[in-house]
Amino acid sequence: MNRIRPLLNIALICAAANLLEGAPGPIRVSENGRYFVDAGGKPFYFLADTQWELFRRYSLEDAKSILENRKAKGFTVVMVMLTGVGPGTEPNLAGERPWINQDPVSPNPAYFEHVDAVIRLALENDLHLLIGIYHQTYGKRMTLDNARQWAAWVTSRYRDTPNILWTLYPKANESSRPLITRLVEGIQEGDRGNHLISMHPDPSPASSSFMHAERWLNFNSIQVWKDLHLIYPMTAGDYGKSPPKPATMLEGVYEAGEEYGFPIAPLHVRREAYYTCLAGGFHGYGHNHSWRVRPGWRAALDDPGARQMTILRNVFTGLDEWWTMIPDQAVFNRGGNIQGDTLNLAARSTTGRWLVCYLAGEREVRINMSGITASKEASASWINPATGDRLAIEILPTSGTREFSRPAGWADAVLEVRSLDKPAQDSPGKLRG
Repeated sequence: MNRIRPLLNIALICAAANLLEGAPGPIRVSENGRYFVDAGGKPFYFLADTQWELFRRYSLEDAKSILENRKAKGFTVVMVMLTGVGPGTEPNLAGERPWINQDPVSPNPAYFEHVDAVIRLALENDLHLLIGIYHQTYGKRMTLDNARQWAAWVTSRYRDTPNILWTLYPKANESSRPLITRLVEGIQEGDRGNHLISMHPDPSPASSSFMHAERWLNFNSIQVWKDLHLIYPMTAGDYGKSPPKPATMLEGVYEAGEEYGFPIAPLHVRREAYYTCLAGGFHGYGHNHSWRVRPGWRAALDDPGARQMTILRNVFTGLDEWWTMIPDQAVFNRGGNIQGDTLNLAARSTTGRWLVCYLAGEREVRINMSGITASKEASASWINPATGDRLAIEILPTSGTREFSRPAGWADAVLEVRSLDKPAQDSPGKLRG
C-alpha cells in the first residue's frame, strides 16, 4: 500500500496550523444535549447553508463573496464536501485534484492550499464549516485498508482549526458500518476530540440516527430531499432519542430546484425550515444554482428563500432564551397538524415565557394560553415569514384558550405569544437581517 510521505505530511500540517492562530475555539454540544454552544459556553444558533463545491469549483474571490453574503444573512454554518460533489477525483479550477493518482493516501498539497485559503475566509466571517471527508460516491477508492489513514491525515491537518465540524456521507445501512468505523477511527486519531462529528447519510430519506448509540456521533443529521412530509416525524424522532443529541435536518428541497417537476418556490423552502425548527431541530438551507454551480449562482445568493432564512433566525433567536424551546403540540387546543405537507406546529419555552406556532395549514387555530406561566398576561403577534412584517394583536390573559386566524392573504404565518413579565420585544415593525 502507498503511504503518505512523512515530510509532506508534516509540512502540510504545519501550514494549516499557521492559518488560524488566535481564533475562537470550536463549538460543542450543550450539557443537556439539545443545542450547540460556542467556546465560551454561550448558546450557538446552528443555521446552515449548502455550498458543496466551495472548495473545488469556486475561485477564492468568489468563495469570499459567498461567505460574506452568508454571514450577512445570519447563516452560522456552511456545508462543504472536501473533494466536491462526485467521486473525489475531479480537479479544482486550477486543475489540481485532491489525490495524486486518485489514491486517498496520497493527498495533493496544491489542492489543499486552496482549501486552506477558503477555511481562512470562513473564519474571517465567523462561519463554521461542516466538512464532509467521505461520500459513498467514492466507491472502491475508499476501502477498509485506506479509510482510517485518509481520515487521520485530513483531521490532523486541521486539528487546531477552530471553525470546523466533521461529517461523512455513507449509505444508511449496516453494510456501511465497517467503513464508517474505520473513518471514525481515523478522525479520532487525527482530530483528538477537538471537533464535533456527525454523519449525513445519502441517498434520502435517511438519518445518522441509525447509529445513534455510537458515542462518537455528537449530533444527528437528516436528509429527506423532496419528501417534505417526512421532516417532522424524522426530526421529532431523532429529538426524542436517548441520550439526547442535537437534531439537524440538513438536506431537503433546494430553492429553484425541480424536485417536483416544477421550480421549488420560497414557500416550500420556508415550510421545511420551520417544520425542522418546531420539531426541535436545526435547519440546513440550499439553493439549486449554488450546489450545481450554475450560471445564476451569484444572483441566487439573494433569492427570497435565502433572505427568509434571515427572518427565520431572527424569529427564533429573538425569543428570550431561545435554547429553552421544546416542541409541544399540546399548545394547540384545535388546529394543530403533524401529518402531510402543510402542517401547523407549535413549541414553547420551558421557562413559561413564550410560545411560538407556525401555521402552513388550517387558518383557524385555538391555542392553550396556559403555556405562558411567567405572568398573568401576554402579548401576541403575527409575523409574516415571507416578509418579516409583524402585526401586534393584543394583550391577552394567560389562561383558558384563545382563537387565532392567520391574516388574510398570508400563505403561512408565525404566531408568537410572549409573557409580559418583562418589556416585550414585539412592537410593530419588521424582522430584518
